[in-house]
Amino acid sequence: QAFAFLMGQAAALDLIVGRRSSVTKELLFDKNYEVVKLDADGIPCEIAVTDHAGSFVNYEHDFEDYVSQYANVVRRRKDYVTEYPKFAAAFVEGFRRKLVATRDAYLARKTAFDELFIDRPYDTNGSGAYRWACALRRLDACDPDRLATILKEAIGC
Repeated sequence: QAFAFLMGQAAALDLIVGRRSSVTKELLFDKNYEVVKLDADGIPCEIAVTDHAGSFVNYEHDFEDYVSQYANVVRRRKDYVTEYPKFAAAFVEGFRRKLVATRDAYLARKTAFDELFIDRPYDTNGSGAYRWACALRRLDACDPDRLATILKEAIGC
């Protein structure tokens, strides 16, 4: 369950930054770029994404358009985990909580986040500053509970 929860959290951050293949636009999450850190008892306690290539490739679409694709992270493990419904629920809850926490952190320090790239060129054709602003607008507008419901429905449990 710990692994599923942590993967859900990592998936939420992946969605927020719009990480995709720049060539195929396919989801890059859960493609061997995640490293699981275990605690002294061998329980997953952290997941680190080791390659951030593709961040901000998907910056124009609403989160609702792509959140269901993260269901594959859970579905592809169905035959390998015991208590699959609990595994799926832990993934969705980790996803929802990380969205809430990240959105809350943004809203608490909105000006700092909004002005992070103020000194960089802002071009609506896709500059880094523009992509950052788009990601923040999506985060501001998102409803974590609705996104978690879409994800849960896509998982099918």
